[in-house]
Amino acid sequence: MTLEEAVAALWEGNPGAQTVLINLVNTGNAEVLVVLDDLEIYGSKIWLLFKDIAGQDIINLFALLDAAHRGLGGVTYDAIKQAVENANEGLPFDNFDYDALITELTIG
Repeated sequence: MTLEEAVAALWEGNPGAQTVLINLVNTGNAEVLVVLDDLEIYGSKIWLLFKDIAGQDIINLFALLDAAHRGLGGVTYDAIKQAVENANEGLPFDNFDYDALITELTIG
């Protein structure tokens, strides 16, 4: 599967998700597309993850997905899935310290 095919499969026709995925690819963070697929987060759920959980910040989104993949910062796949499923509740990433996570990812 090519990168373009992977993006097309993940975005499921949702324009917000398409924008997020293209931004991940354009910022050199395409490897987290696999994490989204592992989490079974597609289409509108990608948009929710970006908008409501990562604060519309592509670096925060990458940090969250990369940390879950690496098992850093207390971020787990289950926590991300729970956050997406309960996006209206904002849990469990309310007041999450993305700066500390990014620092940990940079050092680690």
